[in-house]
Amino acid sequence: MASATAVAIGGSFLAAFLQVLFDRMASREVLGFFKERKLNDRLLRKLKRVKEEMETKLGEIVDMLEYLVQQKNALGLREGAVEKASSQRIPTTSLVDESGVYGRDEDKEAIMKLVRSANENGKRLDQSNGKSRPVFQGSNGDPLFVMHDLINDLARYVSREFCFRLEGEDSNKISERTRHLSYAVTRHDACERFEGIYDAKLLRTFLPLSEAWLRNQINVLPVSRVWPRNEIDNKVTHDLLPRLTRLRVLSLLNYSNVAELPDSMGKLKHLRYLNLSATSIKRLPEVVSTAYHLQTLILENCKELVDLPDSVGHLKHLLYASLQGSKIKMLPESMSTLYNLQTLVLEDCRHLVRLPHSIGNLKRLRYVTLKGTAMKKLPASMGGLCNLQTLILRSCKDLIELPDDMGRLINLSHLDIEGTKLSKMPQHMGKLTKLQNLSDFFLGKDTGSSIQELGKLQHLQGVLNIWNLQNVGTAPDALQDSVKGMKHLKTLNLMWDGDPNDSGHVRHVLDKLEPDVNMEYLYIYGYGGTRFSDWVGDSSFSRIVSMELSRCKYCTSLPPLGQLGSLKELMVRGFEGLAVVGREFYGSCTSVRKPFASLESLTLSMMPEWREWISDQGMQAFPCLQKLCISGCPYLRKVLSNHRLPSLTTLEIEGCRQLVTSFPRCPIIDEIKLDDGFRHLRLRRLPSGMHSLEVDRCYSTESIPKEMEQIGCFLTTLEEIEMENCDSLKCFQLELFPRMKILRISKCSNLEFICEHEGPLEDLTSLHSLKIWECPKLESFPKGGLPASCLTELQLFDCADLKSLPEHMNSLLPSLEDLRLFLLPKLEVFPEGGLPSKLKSLYIEDCSKLIAARMQWSLQSLPSLSKFTVGVDENVESFPEEMLLPSTLASLEIWSLKTLKSLNYSGLQHLTSLEQLTITDCPNLQSMPGEDQHILTSHIAGELEFWLPQHSLASRFAQLLRGKGFMCRLQVQGSRL
Repeated sequence: MASATAVAIGGSFLAAFLQVLFDRMASREVLGFFKERKLNDRLLRKLKRVKEEMETKLGEIVDMLEYLVQQKNALGLREGAVEKASSQRIPTTSLVDESGVYGRDEDKEAIMKLVRSANENGKRLDQSNGKSRPVFQGSNGDPLFVMHDLINDLARYVSREFCFRLEGEDSNKISERTRHLSYAVTRHDACERFEGIYDAKLLRTFLPLSEAWLRNQINVLPVSRVWPRNEIDNKVTHDLLPRLTRLRVLSLLNYSNVAELPDSMGKLKHLRYLNLSATSIKRLPEVVSTAYHLQTLILENCKELVDLPDSVGHLKHLLYASLQGSKIKMLPESMSTLYNLQTLVLEDCRHLVRLPHSIGNLKRLRYVTLKGTAMKKLPASMGGLCNLQTLILRSCKDLIELPDDMGRLINLSHLDIEGTKLSKMPQHMGKLTKLQNLSDFFLGKDTGSSIQELGKLQHLQGVLNIWNLQNVGTAPDALQDSVKGMKHLKTLNLMWDGDPNDSGHVRHVLDKLEPDVNMEYLYIYGYGGTRFSDWVGDSSFSRIVSMELSRCKYCTSLPPLGQLGSLKELMVRGFEGLAVVGREFYGSCTSVRKPFASLESLTLSMMPEWREWISDQGMQAFPCLQKLCISGCPYLRKVLSNHRLPSLTTLEIEGCRQLVTSFPRCPIIDEIKLDDGFRHLRLRRLPSGMHSLEVDRCYSTESIPKEMEQIGCFLTTLEEIEMENCDSLKCFQLELFPRMKILRISKCSNLEFICEHEGPLEDLTSLHSLKIWECPKLESFPKGGLPASCLTELQLFDCADLKSLPEHMNSLLPSLEDLRLFLLPKLEVFPEGGLPSKLKSLYIEDCSKLIAARMQWSLQSLPSLSKFTVGVDENVESFPEEMLLPSTLASLEIWSLKTLKSLNYSGLQHLTSLEQLTITDCPNLQSMPGEDQHILTSHIAGELEFWLPQHSLASRFAQLLRGKGFMCRLQVQGSRL
């Protein structure tokens, strides 16, 4: 619904601008503009298609906004703004009264005829280089448009001071004739910026615009980004705005310091649009109720707003109200008197538990969203909303039932109840014959609408989830072809719950749920029959692209899914009675009409009795398969032995401990992942072209690279290897992988060496990252060092016996930038020659002997070191020592030094580049000498963060830093200061 705000703002301001534009374009001043620029003949020759192009592009913009609104479940523009509405769109309503804002159609048509008649050769507007260009162009692929320069000049000339965009501090250019004002917001909009507005007593529009915010509304920028909140001078809201008594459009969007509106705002009697979104307002002031002509009220993301006054019921002309994201708990009963209200947005009001009992009085209400609220029940009177077209209840996690008379909502076309606790549908749902979008249909055991009622909704489209199919009765007329006639349905999810009493009846139910052949996505969950209906896998379903069969635990065979020529994704899970995947799986196919001709991804999981997968006997199945995942099949022994999978790039096998056969032939394999207990795994004929190998819980092998070499597997293409929980692995032969870029070895309790040869290694020119974690028996690296000239990252964690780092690091690892050392109790010193000169980040944690020898680190010789972290030690009382750290340091983090008593001034005074200092969990840090404080506040350019238990020290230091203008975060016993 965020985009609804953009539509409302854009609709109001654009409409107002167009009114001025078309009023002025019919005047003599336009011809004067042409003559002044000497453009009358040339421009008129090039503007024949302006009408068509402007109408087309404006139509595209409006269509785009309507589409975004539909996607966000908001409203579009009413008839008159868009010439033609799609019959499949969620019906929309008006945001503003067209009689009050829109331009005069006859003037628009007259000026367009004038422009069109001026030229007969049909050329487009030309650029200076002679190339043609349309009036509007897309802007770098985003949903914004660039206007042709000449049209922009014309628009600015025609509107002149009537529409004014304030940029910078030029408000003195605003005249008393200005009607519509927009401006680019800043972090703090001072009153002086708006001084010129005092003369614009007839101002109609006051509209702050933030390009970043607008782009965020239309999803051009990531939703997760938090835009900085802005402030506006109180004098503007309390003195200037109340003087503008002719205002129609007022927005204070995203001004975080606006917590209240003055009583003088009651003078704005003509206000039609009010947006207070993302302000700190706690309660809508009573004076707003005097804005009798208000049509749009937007209070989105007002995190302090907890209720509305009863006087809101006086806004009799209100059409659109949005409180999305507020903390409101209930709406006043007086809202039931807003008889013109058409749109009510309460999305993400997570504290809202109740609607007005008489909400059914709002007969013109067409769109309601309660998504994400805490509602348990809806008022019974909602059945009286005879014009309601859209009702969104998605993610109402506490909602347990719908009103009994939902069948009276005869104009309802969109009902979203996904993510609720509903267990049945109300009676007479079949009367909702205009329903086009229904997310879910719940079948009650003995009450509510039956499957026959669902069958009456023949106009359903998109996605339909049918729940509790075990409740379908056994009477002869209980089932008809319920979904067969829903020709526009694309996704069908059929779900049973519990064990069946009669597998024959379950099969009969599935028979009658055969969908139209246009179906594209099919999901069957909890089916209790022993075999599937004939329609599942029938070749007539030629458009199905994705299918999932899950928890069908009594089925002993799979349907002939190989016949589905368009199927791209298939998941089969939880078939507890399946022992063999046989030829029936492929269906009636041949080597010409190959089984699974389009399948790209296949997942087979949680089948405890599955033992064998029989090949297709030369039919060349799976020619396009790219990803194969098999998991939770402990007795599986054979997987498509000797079968060729020419397109497979990813193979993942987990929890298949009995696999003893060779893998399929995969000439372009890129990644293999083996996980969870391969006690009897034999690697035979592994593909030669794979780039990634991941092995987890493979207990039987002592040297996987050696075994791979013995079976003739080429190792020259492997670029990434991850070994985890391989307890028998003693040696990893690093030298066998000349193209390896990333190596991760973790939790291999018996690993002793990463290289088998005694002598020096050849240069490992491709290795970029090496991580060794929790390998307690690893003692050292190869003699002579580790020649990896491109290595940029080295991590060593919890290697209890490791006594030394690789030799000659400064020369053999010249590209190393990130070195992290964790829990290495026997490591005493850095190697001879020191660390590489390009090192940027050094992290040392719980390395007691190394920290004790810190004066031998020679960090001063590292010209690139910018980040240093030291932590977890119980023998450091003062830190850092003089000249320990280099002056290039930008970030220093000290944490969990339990005995640290003071920060050393002499070790900090030269850190003139320091931008961030973080101190965490140092319980004995008692004081900070005054000169230490002085040097910190003199040299640190950016942010300081302290997590200290001493309240007095923290608060005293915080006061000092903030007084000097620092951004400082302090945490004392869990509470930030």
